[in-house]
Amino acid sequence: MDLKDCLVSGHEISSASLKTLIMVKCNMFWGLSINAPNLILLRCVTPIGQAPSFKNLGSLVAGNIILDDYAFSDDYEDFSKDELDETFDDDELDDTNDDDYGNFKNKKRKTGTGYGFWCT
Repeated sequence: MDLKDCLVSGHEISSASLKTLIMVKCNMFWGLSINAPNLILLRCVTPIGQAPSFKNLGSLVAGNIILDDYAFSDDYEDFSKDELDETFDDDELDDTNDDDYGNFKNKKRKTGTGYGFWCT
């Protein structure tokens, strides 16, 4: 299913037969959840409002979620070490968050293109 520049007004998209879901610049109501146990490919690009929550995606092979900067308030720019991907190896770096590392070691980087999250 391809959705582009549309309004998604329901609270849930649920389908056992949905294999592909591509949503580009869709305006979504807060609290939208997607439940698609046989979904193989997911793309959610620059949702307007809030990105949906995803449930029951055990068959997902590839997916990406790309969020614009405006989707985040300043309250969510900082994150803790516990949120970092376990595969990131910075053991040789000093644990202090000082200016030697540009004072951004525990910051998400905002760019003009937004944040991107991918899974494969």
